[in-house]
Amino acid sequence: MNHNNKTPGNFLSRSMTFCLGGCAALFLMVMMVLTFIDVIGRYFFHSPVNGVYELTEVLLAFVVFFALPLVTLENGHITVSLFDPWFKGVGRKIKELLISLMMVFVQAVMTWRLGLQARDLVSYGDASMFLQIPYGWVACAMAAMAAISTLFSLYLVLTNILQFNNNNGGAIQ
Repeated sequence: MNHNNKTPGNFLSRSMTFCLGGCAALFLMVMMVLTFIDVIGRYFFHSPVNGVYELTEVLLAFVVFFALPLVTLENGHITVSLFDPWFKGVGRKIKELLISLMMVFVQAVMTWRLGLQARDLVSYGDASMFLQIPYGWVACAMAAMAAISTLFSLYLVLTNILQFNNNNGGAIQ
């Protein structure tokens, strides 16, 4: 994505990249430092850090779900180009649009299911065993990030449609 022009969409993109990318990087750094301290404490002082497994679990979920909207916004999901040689021109654009629509559907279902799971975990008061980290609120954060990712997928679909219309004079040829 080109971040050189000063459009509001670009400002939003840069802001989201900075905020979400910074959070994901911070979570990853904390996870690395905790693991390092735990290993040193375990092997040299015979005293591991209590609850590091639970923290690592939560931090890993945060790294993945805070990075998900960024990957979506940059259209950086893994794709298989096995059938690309078969599609040229308009056919390729239609294929890309269908894949983008499928991404919106899959991410919307993931967001919906995570939201239901978060609701259930919050209502049950489910928490980790040692540190009592409330899993419901972790799931709420995951659902929120999945929702942002779904909105970004929808934005990409709309962008693909507009580009398709602009490139073809508004008509399919």
